[in-house]
Amino acid sequence: MAKRAFIIAIENYKQMQEGLDGTLPNTHKHALLFHDWLTKIQKLTAPDIFFCTEDPATPGRTSDATRTAIKQELKRFKDFAKDTTDDLYFYFSGHGFSYVDVDDVPTADVLLASDYVRREDSGDACLKLDEIQKWLKMCLGSVTAAAGARCGHYYFIDACRNKITEKEIKVAPLGLTYDISGKKKAPVYTLCSTTVGAVAGVASGYTEALVDGLNGKGRAKRFFEGSFAVLFDSLRGYVEQRLAAELDPRSEGPDGVIRKLDPGLENICELTVKNAKAGDEFEVEVKNDMNQVVNTFTFTGPERSFKAPPDDYLVRVRVKPPGDGVIEPSGPVAADLYDNCAVQYEKRPGAVGAGVAGGGTATGGAGAAETVRRGPRAPKPQAPVTATVEVIVPGAAEVIVRGGKDKTETLKASATLTLLAGTYTFETRDRRGTTVDRREMVVTPGPHTIDLAAWPDNPLRHSLLGAFPSGHGVVDFSESLGPTPDQGMDLWLALIGGARIVGGHGDFSKLSPLPLANFDTPGIDTAVYVLAGLEQKNATLRAVLSPDWRAKPAPIAPHKDFPGLFEVVAPAGPPGFRYLTAQIDQNAPMTFGVCSLPMRGTLVTLSQTRTGALQIQQFILPLRQFRNQLPEGSGLWIGGGDPELDDLSAPLGLIRRCVDVQRAFARGQDLRAIMTADELKFLLYFKWFEPIVALLAAYELVRRGDTNSLPTVVGNLRNFFKGLPDTDALATLAHLPPVVPDVPPLVLEGFQALNLMSDRPGLPPVESLVFRGPWTMWRGI
Repeated sequence: MAKRAFIIAIENYKQMQEGLDGTLPNTHKHALLFHDWLTKIQKLTAPDIFFCTEDPATPGRTSDATRTAIKQELKRFKDFAKDTTDDLYFYFSGHGFSYVDVDDVPTADVLLASDYVRREDSGDACLKLDEIQKWLKMCLGSVTAAAGARCGHYYFIDACRNKITEKEIKVAPLGLTYDISGKKKAPVYTLCSTTVGAVAGVASGYTEALVDGLNGKGRAKRFFEGSFAVLFDSLRGYVEQRLAAELDPRSEGPDGVIRKLDPGLENICELTVKNAKAGDEFEVEVKNDMNQVVNTFTFTGPERSFKAPPDDYLVRVRVKPPGDGVIEPSGPVAADLYDNCAVQYEKRPGAVGAGVAGGGTATGGAGAAETVRRGPRAPKPQAPVTATVEVIVPGAAEVIVRGGKDKTETLKASATLTLLAGTYTFETRDRRGTTVDRREMVVTPGPHTIDLAAWPDNPLRHSLLGAFPSGHGVVDFSESLGPTPDQGMDLWLALIGGARIVGGHGDFSKLSPLPLANFDTPGIDTAVYVLAGLEQKNATLRAVLSPDWRAKPAPIAPHKDFPGLFEVVAPAGPPGFRYLTAQIDQNAPMTFGVCSLPMRGTLVTLSQTRTGALQIQQFILPLRQFRNQLPEGSGLWIGGGDPELDDLSAPLGLIRRCVDVQRAFARGQDLRAIMTADELKFLLYFKWFEPIVALLAAYELVRRGDTNSLPTVVGNLRNFFKGLPDTDALATLAHLPPVVPDVPPLVLEGFQALNLMSDRPGLPPVESLVFRGPWTMWRGI
């Protein structure tokens, strides 16, 4: 697999004029440590490593580190690496900061180039990390991933992430055109040296820990597919343990296989018996962490070593009869063989088999008690450190527990597990086998409880749960769905809002009675409905729907029965494109595109992630009164008796599936991992009732370099769903004649494909573009 690297290391900011240190000691040293890993372990050659630094004397340097130089080196890198690169290793060491909203929600990480002076006029001496990641992902492509090989773009950032708002500095856009690769797009993984809001210590040890982890030291490796490998997640855990800090990594892929290690990997355990003579013989028993005997042997003299694969072991040493003396500790001693280790024992006078570890006495050969004078007490026998975790499983769900030494356990009911200390993931799946929640927990010695059935405590959830049957972590929105353990507010809003569009009075016995807007009314032939669910207490919303992106949002009154729920219904008008601007509390307004089509209602839901970031979904659903008049191939129900698609034979099941797709697409997940072949076929050939997820499925084809179906997709879009600006973006990606639309595509990847990154008349300013999330979106315009 072709591997390439891009390094930026800035030790001296010679023009710095604000409170930051002008010199960052050892920055070049750390960059060269990473460079050595690239060349010696990953076997990259000099042409494969692009190295930007302000010091011309730094070995391997290929460019200066001003913003202009970095930008040109990025372009040169793209031209060199396009369609021939699987793995990218990007390393930055220097100054940086994090853009945050007024409520501290992070929106972007920013890197400072060497010509940075001060924030009031150095926005053009900075680079948005998120923008670089999107640009390289879209432009590079993977040479072998189409054949099933894994690929990844790995970003390691050693920089401060102190909080700065966009009012304090405006970072200029990258300004490079998008030369979209036709091959598979690699998932992106990001590991920073600190969390949002924190400064990075000059001597934090991040790079040393990172390189040790990349080399497979300790638990940076994990048993994976028959051998050990350094995975992004295991590397993250190792670096966190070394830094004694919890970081906030970002990951688009499930595994992130950075490198596979030797299949026959073994480490050495050195045994030493103090006071042993050259002729003394000893017996050794080695057990794994499941208490299974994996090795026994004897040895003579005070020292011996053995090899074993990385694991946690218990090693017990006894004097071989008829030898004299006892061994302390007399019980098993823990040996962590994820690295080479040493275990020490001591031989003391006493009868064979009668030693008591640390007890101070032993029984003599004639049975008489004999007092033995000893020095300091020997350490007590050690065993792998364990913990108990009570896992409370929601109703109608199962929980997959992963962690430890490649441990996987499935719980269909609440249970208490005994686990080795470490990091574990608890994944909740509903009755369809679809993941609806994933949480991580650091398990330390002692008892723990993780309640996966507990609802977040806020006014909006309390009021909504009072409107539906619920209990033990499930809520029952509909008989066709059955009880669902999914606690995502995005799903709740999609079902509640979707039922208003696809259903009429009484169509859904539990959802129809809600006192919300209704669109099953004569005279309504298109609609846009915005439903926002904000879970913090006393949240406020300002919003506006307008063809003009400059329109200012106005206050929206919260629902009288559901605190935190807000409704916006677009005024009557012809179908077409509008900008929706929404502002939560005092955060910067967010602006993005919304399309309405004839005989359909557009639903937009606004919710927030656990970290407070805005979460957006869009759906274009058939209005109930027109469901029998829509073109063939875009009707309301699908399934056709296929048992695999039974869950999709009712509209709410389809809406829930649309939520699954939008979540997966936002995470960068391959849709094939969550959908059957038949489902994808229905999506791409529009035997489906909602075009947004079909758009996402088409963009997913582009992500994985499979564009053979795109001409058919574009033709169906033009026939059935006229007016979607993404159609022409997909035509560009399919190498068909496009017509550049007057309005931006809904999906950011389409905006990039049409090279709309430079300012154009009628479009919002490109410097306000947001690079996190799937939608084309601007902040604070």
